[in-house]
Amino acid sequence: MDPARLNHACDANCSWCTVGDMLFVRCQREVASGEELTIPYCNPTDAVEDRRDFLKGRHGFVCCCGLCEAQKSAEAYNRDVALAEACEARGDWEASLVHHTAAFKFLASREYCSQRQTQLEHCMAANAACHRLRQAKSAHFWLQEARKSFALQWGDDPEAFRLYAEQCGALGADFG
Repeated sequence: MDPARLNHACDANCSWCTVGDMLFVRCQREVASGEELTIPYCNPTDAVEDRRDFLKGRHGFVCCCGLCEAQKSAEAYNRDVALAEACEARGDWEASLVHHTAAFKFLASREYCSQRQTQLEHCMAANAACHRLRQAKSAHFWLQEARKSFALQWGDDPEAFRLYAEQCGALGADFG
């Protein structure tokens, strides 16, 4: 008799081992009622590309588990940051704004709430890009987003935020 098969996830909720002809499966975290039990078919600490190549070649599928998607998102974030910096270096403020916006949206997700300083930096960079593009309403929006991130990190002190924003070079800003 063959054992039941368990599906793969790089961020699996179970581990397994065999002893002789017995298969042991052990939950590695609490599993919600109705949640599928999964095991890793590969080493989850390998690079996402290596895992995907292995799983495609050996098992015929591409993994879309939470870990793979999060790492894919992190790669996109890193690309956006690099592209924003490259756009700023050549004075392409419109493209810079697009990439800072994407990077901020990624960091504003629940999983990255600990990245307030980086969120704040993207807001200030987007504010600067909007000023260079003469988009006053958008610049004000990004300044307000910066203020929210600042308040979550340092407290809601308008004077402290004004000093921070001035130091970052926020131009013509309504800090209120």
